[in-house]
Amino acid sequence: MGTIVTGLSRCLDIMNTIFFQEYIEENIELQGLIIAHGNTTASSIQAIANENC
Repeated sequence: MGTIVTGLSRCLDIMNTIFFQEYIEENIELQGLIIAHGNTTASSIQAIANENC
């Protein structure tokens, strides 16, 4: 059941991205790009970066 829910969630993410992309305006200037492997590491780096911006 978990695999079905995960697949459905991913499908909804893709559908929402396609549907809403023309309504979303992104004007964010990148000051850096960090690539991290793993959810925990990436989330920790993101949290600190968002606090400092």
